Amino acid sequence: MKSELEIQGKEFLNFCKEKKKVTLLVLAAVLFLTGMQTISFFSRLGSYITDEKGRVVAIARENIDKGLSVPIKVKAIRGNLQAEQSLILSLPGKTESGKQKEKQIDEEEELLSQIISLTNEVELSGAENVRLPDRLADGTRILWYREKTRPSFVTFLLFPLMMVLLYRDSIQKKRDLEKRKREIVRKSLPGFNNQLLLLLNSGLIFHDAFIRIAEGYERRKEEKTYFTETITEIKKKAALAGNSLVTVLDDYGKKLSIKEFTRITNIITDNQYKGVNLSEKLEAESEILWTERKKIAEEKGRIAETKLTFPLALLLLVLIMITAAPAIMEM
Repeated sequence: MKSELEIQGKEFLNFCKEKKKVTLLVLAAVLFLTGMQTISFFSRLGSYITDEKGRVVAIARENIDKGLSVPIKVKAIRGNLQAEQSLILSLPGKTESGKQKEKQIDEEEELLSQIISLTNEVELSGAENVRLPDRLADGTRILWYREKTRPSFVTFLLFPLMMVLLYRDSIQKKRDLEKRKREIVRKSLPGFNNQLLLLLNSGLIFHDAFIRIAEGYERRKEEKTYFTETITEIKKKAALAGNSLVTVLDDYGKKLSIKEFTRITNIITDNQYKGVNLSEKLEAESEILWTERKKIAEEKGRIAETKLTFPLALLLLVLIMITAAPAIMEM
């Protein structure tokens, strides 16, 4: 388990090194957000004037021409009834206007609405030191407390979180790409096998038949797929390196790790080194490949039907609602 974690950690670090620009952009964005949050917090520390019990009694403004917003917690006590509210106290400058807030109806919310009304009156004050009232008009006690906010450094966690998400996304894309490649190879192998079998039955040896098929793939400029590019790449590599075509084909079979392609390469290798009848083996393999391709097509058809189930059910529900609407409206 430890080795797997170490491998994943190394892969993650390699990903971060490869994506230097993305890593730096994410880090810069996180640092910017953290800096803005810290500056906002410390800029509010000097705005509160408190008494010996730690209660806020006034809000100090350095410049009455500029607006000021401070988080504050207000608590109202009326007999046995208590209500608390955390809010942002916005003190506008001389050119700014106070904010209007909606009032609530029931007993507790009525008290909160009175607090909000009182807050609106405080916000309209243009004094340098804004005195916070300790009672409502009906004698309800008002206690003001500093909102216990701290500069949050949770935003720093956004950096590793974002990088992990990007890393997982890249892994998922690689897996999807490998899956598509495997599907292309499985889809193309039956046709390739039939072409090879047809040329072998016409009298060509394997080497010449494979080269002719590869040259035909090279001429298909608009219909190139991962499989056709792999076949042409095998031909070119064998010609450039001077290696046996069978050896290069066997290496690619191990590299791709696709069982259908590996079976064909093993059949060809056995023919070259053990003298196994190639045509008979390829004919037997042809039936297996076409059967597997048919199964894949049927499976995709079932998946497509499953995906269409929800839209069809939604359309049926809409149709039922439209049909039943007149009868429901007459009831």
